[in-house]
Amino acid sequence: MPYLLETSCLISLIRGNRATTARFLSLVADGGLYTSVVAHAELLHGARRFSSIERRAQEARAIAELVERLAGVLPIWGELADVYAQITADLATRGLPIPSNDAWIAATAMAHDLVLVSEDSHFARVPGLLVENWSAE
Repeated sequence: MPYLLETSCLISLIRGNRATTARFLSLVADGGLYTSVVAHAELLHGARRFSSIERRAQEARAIAELVERLAGVLPIWGELADVYAQITADLATRGLPIPSNDAWIAATAMAHDLVLVSEDSHFARVPGLLVENWSAE
């Protein structure tokens, strides 16, 4: 089963969370692990916020090494905009919005028929989105 790793999952991997890392290592050789360009950008943003140049470089290396092990970083494209619009309109109508970046990540998972891996519980609000939390295993 292919997976889309969301920002919180990627951070857990970089920080060495045992459960998340064990699950990642059991699946990475199969080639079915992806991330979104949005999650990748969020990681890079976080790395650039460190005041220490050394720490920024260390985080950037850790991110690059992790992303290299994935099957790919999935982009935003035209068809994905429609999935995003469906998700955000539905959640707004129900009074259950989620952050915009997370809606893009959810749309990416749905458009590619991927299971989203996240530690953020608000993804459960998105109808039809399959979500796993590897850190809780």
